[in-house]
Amino acid sequence: MFILPITLLALSVAATPLSNKPYCPPQSATPAEQTTIFNEFINTFINKGAVIKALEVHAADTYIQHNPSALSGKEATINFFKSMPPGAKTTREIINQGFGGNNTGFVHYKMQRGEGKWTAVVDVYRMEGTCVVEHWDVMQEKPAGAKNPLAMWS
Repeated sequence: MFILPITLLALSVAATPLSNKPYCPPQSATPAEQTTIFNEFINTFINKGAVIKALEVHAADTYIQHNPSALSGKEATINFFKSMPPGAKTTREIINQGFGGNNTGFVHYKMQRGEGKWTAVVDVYRMEGTCVVEHWDVMQEKPAGAKNPLAMWS
């Protein structure tokens, strides 16, 4: 799989929707259009923290969710995020992201819930045309007594 790196500067600029049409159900899109749509999704989800809006605009109704704590389907995933404790602040800082072959993109970031430990996260998304249709993630906190002194996101 070939992944195109995206700079953090590019992430700070909100992508402009390609048309007035909704992204889902999936419509045909060039690789460049998919990259723009993916970056818009990540910008809304991570940088703006508008998780529900990102899912409402970009996720397919049949969204496949591989996170074992959430069910598949757009509405089930939105309800998962709505069920988070009110006032629970989540801070996310993107380290790297890219979009490339096989209609797949990734975002690597560090996340902190409330005043808790920072967690290293990698989310992988698959798109069909203009629509995000599938998600995988891997999350890891640095364990106490870790032998490796390096941060997990530098």
